[in-house]
Amino acid sequence: MKVVSVCVLIVLVSMLLASSPLCFSSIATYLGKDIVTKGDWTHAVGSPLGTYGSYAHILPNPPVNETQTPVGNFSVPVGNFTYNDYNWIPSQIAGLPFNRTTPPYWDEYVSLSPPVTYFLNGTQVIIPEINNSLIKYPVFEWAWDNFNSSDIRACVFKTNVPGAGGPGTRLTCWDDGGERTSSPFKGYFNITMSFPAGQFMLSLYAYDKEGYRDNQTIYITDTSGGILSTATMNGTDLDGGIYEQFVINGPTTVVVQVSKSLTSLNALLSGIFVDKIPETKHYPTGGTVFSINMPSSAPRYAAPALCVFASVIIGAVSLRIYTKRVRKTK
Repeated sequence: MKVVSVCVLIVLVSMLLASSPLCFSSIATYLGKDIVTKGDWTHAVGSPLGTYGSYAHILPNPPVNETQTPVGNFSVPVGNFTYNDYNWIPSQIAGLPFNRTTPPYWDEYVSLSPPVTYFLNGTQVIIPEINNSLIKYPVFEWAWDNFNSSDIRACVFKTNVPGAGGPGTRLTCWDDGGERTSSPFKGYFNITMSFPAGQFMLSLYAYDKEGYRDNQTIYITDTSGGILSTATMNGTDLDGGIYEQFVINGPTTVVVQVSKSLTSLNALLSGIFVDKIPETKHYPTGGTVFSINMPSSAPRYAAPALCVFASVIIGAVSLRIYTKRVRKTK
């Protein structure tokens, strides 16, 4: 009976080892933040890999300064609704003539092959006052100034977007338009991203030019809304410019949700950067240093399989040692 109990205990310990975070690599894992690099991502002094955007980068580049440019799949203020239904005024939707409903929007989008792809969606909310309709808000693109800004937070653009301009430096962002209406109170926008096979560092850059945002939260979710990882950009970091970094294990599709706090003007983001993580790169995550040293052809489940195998071996060896000791004591 005693031997059976010990066997059960060893099996349970082996199962815990196999299911530990050290063995199972998540689809998305929080890596850290960088408040040093600022807008010149081509000199990524604060990146743990030493680079930003070496595999892909996406930057909002709207065609008109200080004019809202709604993009994405939205039902307002088009469809059967007008700006009057939301207490908007005409100047608040002045960007409508520039709407693009499909990628690349007004964005600088560059990716190696196989590409990292993306699309944008704004807040979705049911409004009882309008026949309980599900309203899809746009994502807005905004530019504070022309190219060649001297602000250290301004992103470096490498290409020319027809109708918008570039290359150069410019202060731009995507935002959820939360300042335009009291409903919803907590706005957000989603960026759905598909990654090819491999392990990538996803870096999200934001800054608050006006100082109107106390904080905002980044949620990395699966396509069903299950939260995989989170990070909060506080107001001080946002004022100066901050990159939040995550490790993404592909192939996979994730949703990056940028969600404003209840007291912030809106949610915003100014750049998305993707870097392939070298197979032998050491990087910090969750306060622990992990080593990536697996063949590029190995599936993402190889690490869990190795851990399960190791736990079984440990359990078998432990059981053999224990039974030998029991025999000696008899």
